[in-house]
Amino acid sequence: MEATAPAYGERPAWVPERPALHPLRLLVSWVVSAVALLVAAGIVPHVHVNGFFGAVVAALLIAILNAALPPVVAALRLPFALITGFVLVLLLNAAMLELTSRIAPSAISVDAFGWALVAALIAS
Repeated sequence: MEATAPAYGERPAWVPERPALHPLRLLVSWVVSAVALLVAAGIVPHVHVNGFFGAVVAALLIAILNAALPPVVAALRLPFALITGFVLVLLLNAAMLELTSRIAPSAISVDAFGWALVAALIAS
């Protein structure tokens, strides 16, 4: 798979390719994960793995869940990130209103941070 950039002015073209599967690499990483689980269970109290076969099954299930859950969590996290960003900017705007009130009281007067927050929300 060789990726070269198109020359300036040319339209880039996407050519779909079959994903490269490496069964030996997959098997080795699966066995390494199973061994890592056995080692972790040997070190950490209250964690038990029922032999190498149990570790292999657990490693397989963890790999499947690791492939499925992070995209779902990322999709669910996006609205919270947007809301958090909005609240952070709103609080920053309120703080700037209050600071401006303290620096130039002849220009603007804000009695409390709560009122600065209401004004920032309305102005936003």
